[in-house]
Amino acid sequence: MSWPGRDADGRRRARRRQILAGWPAVPSLLLTTPMFDKSWLADAGGSVRGWNVSEDRADLAHADAVVFHLPQVTGIVQLAKPPGQLWIGITAECDVYYPRQRAPALLDRLDVVASYHQDSDFPLNYTSPTRLGDLFAPPADKDDDALVCALISNGHSRSDREAHVTALEHHLPVHHYGRWRSTHRGLDAGRQTKLDILRRYRFNLAYENCIDHDYVTEKWFDCLATGCVPVYLGAPNIADFAPSPDSYVDASRFADAGTLARHLRAVAASPQAYARYFEWKTQPLPAAFTRLFENQEIPFLHRLCAWLDRERAAPD
Repeated sequence: MSWPGRDADGRRRARRRQILAGWPAVPSLLLTTPMFDKSWLADAGGSVRGWNVSEDRADLAHADAVVFHLPQVTGIVQLAKPPGQLWIGITAECDVYYPRQRAPALLDRLDVVASYHQDSDFPLNYTSPTRLGDLFAPPADKDDDALVCALISNGHSRSDREAHVTALEHHLPVHHYGRWRSTHRGLDAGRQTKLDILRRYRFNLAYENCIDHDYVTEKWFDCLATGCVPVYLGAPNIADFAPSPDSYVDASRFADAGTLARHLRAVAASPQAYARYFEWKTQPLPAAFTRLFENQEIPFLHRLCAWLDRERAAPD
């Protein structure tokens, strides 16, 4: 089923433009929740120039814009909306886990949808904190026994990745570093340790915890940044997020785990075949791929407010 949040007829944008036209010079924005345990305002440095940003729910009735983190907020459909107030719904979490965030009744009440769906009003992605320049480093030399690793902590996925990994292990060894079936230590030390682990391995099982169009997480981008070929299972349109069609192994294209295992062993045994997965590092990258990284070093709240400022200033 296609995602219902796309503003295909432009009605949401027209409503948004009408609201924005009545805003004061310095608008007020309310963050109704943090992003789980992370404060967007703190991440933005505590303020946004040209805006009054609050995290106090007491400001709900008179804020010019209200941000709802859709995985955490319920009851939006029943909530009274003051005239002239802009409602912004934000989610980077998969609809498969939070199906209510794709409910048409909810989406109809929002004036801005910021989502991992790339056809949303304000598209989000998981590139950060990876930078585009990080991708061009040549892959490191691999350890002799470092064929395939898996960094999986959630053992209750909606993608059935646990079964796929277990089936593959009947044909070749997989070194586990996550909380699910950990066989090797070292992942608890943080992101840098994770990247160091990936650099050592030829392949990483970059299996998403759920499968949805455009839902491509840091599992994918961390592999590209560390010179570890992703064996990917997840978004059916992963090619839209790839620097090259030959930059990854699409696990869904193999008939069974045995066939996939034979392919990985054969590639690992041939330095020339393995090197072909990195030829993209020396070639021009697709424009759509490079756009994923634009301004991602800027805190999310600053990017959102800047986008709203541009929407206000855009001609009809």
